Amino acid sequence: MIRTKRDWLIAIAVILAAAALAVLAVLLLPSEQASGEALRQQQSEPQLYQGIPLDAHLLELDKRALSEAYHAQVLKLWSVLLADGARDTAPFSRGMANLRRAYGLASKQIDQREQEQRK
Repeated sequence: MIRTKRDWLIAIAVILAAAALAVLAVLLLPSEQASGEALRQQQSEPQLYQGIPLDAHLLELDKRALSEAYHAQVLKLWSVLLADGARDTAPFSRGMANLRRAYGLASKQIDQREQEQRK
């Protein structure tokens, strides 16, 4: 029970400290969530070359095949869009976004393999 002025000051200090900690927790929460999301995204990224031995010649063929496959998929997306008369562009946009995301993932991992090869 609070009886003296000193007890009141201690109680107020404890309340202020708890409030400051609560505000700090609220301010830090979004950045922790963002860094956690980035970590989950990194961990869930498929490893295209996991368990596959490094081969310089085949890596060059992979780069070429990736480029050709990208081009073939872009042609398909445009063909579907044009055949539809461009009435519904949402499938085209989703397809392009997916295609570019996958291309970026594969390209990045090919680049990483090339760097491993140079070591």
